[in-house]
Amino acid sequence: MEISIMPTSKKISLIEVYFIMLLSLGITNHVILIPLILQYAGRDAWMGTLLTMILHIGWVYILFFIMKRTQQQSIFGWFKDCFGSVIGWIFVIITTLYFFWMSMVILRETATWIRVTYLPQTPKTVVSLVIILLCVYVANNGIRSIAIISGILLPI
Repeated sequence: MEISIMPTSKKISLIEVYFIMLLSLGITNHVILIPLILQYAGRDAWMGTLLTMILHIGWVYILFFIMKRTQQQSIFGWFKDCFGSVIGWIFVIITTLYFFWMSMVILRETATWIRVTYLPQTPKTVVSLVIILLCVYVANNGIRSIAIISGILLPI
């Protein structure tokens, strides 16, 4: 099963989509959710992780089904076609702001963790800049390179 995320990009497999989503979910969980779960659930927090993994597998197949039904049309194009240009642009703006905010939160927390754990004498801006440059480089090489990096980083 091959999935093309963008019309001009190389195709990636369903397992690569799963790796990308699981890695992004894992990063988000480590930064935002796990501290909250541990604070309130204590020793039973592991059950939340198992439930999330089960739900995540279902979510990947739902996305795969939707992509098959829409012939892998861009979600932004689909919104514009189905709901009009104004609603489509509102969706684009809200989605862009959401992902930008999430990336800033994750960048801040990751840079802080790296600095505290491994590089205590390195300025936070240097750590952040290196992370940003690596992300830009990988993203510029396309979805296939993101999938490969996710497959490498996920087990680590």
